[in-house]
Amino acid sequence: MADYYEATLSGPAHLITPEIKALIDEYIQEHETEDSVVDGIFTLVAPEARYGEFEEIEEALVKAEIPFDRETVADYGEPAFTMYFRPGITPTPQYVCDVIDVGEVKGLLKTGGLEALQEKLAQDYPEFLPLEGKNEAVVP
Repeated sequence: MADYYEATLSGPAHLITPEIKALIDEYIQEHETEDSVVDGIFTLVAPEARYGEFEEIEEALVKAEIPFDRETVADYGEPAFTMYFRPGITPTPQYVCDVIDVGEVKGLLKTGGLEALQEKLAQDYPEFLPLEGKNEAVVP
């Protein structure tokens, strides 16, 4: 039996193809969701997404090379995490956990100092550029 977690999927609205829009519309019809477009960024929120993901939609976004972020909340003892996909930077969506173990931080500081901790953070918690929407000019 699948576990269900709250998840939020975001991406540039102007890049969504008709095929992906159809997948999103189908998902919205079949599941309890909220969707919006703010500042050119499309957002889909599902309080109970299967395994905290939007499998078919995400696969289509990767295939079409459309960047996205998917945030999955913590549940059932699992930490919250974010999946980032940036074509040309990440060949596949990259998992970034929102939690780091305090014992691991202490160990890194003890054995390698601040430099070891900074290396760990750069490797496991990279900085991704924010998604960019396209704001259409309003014609009066």
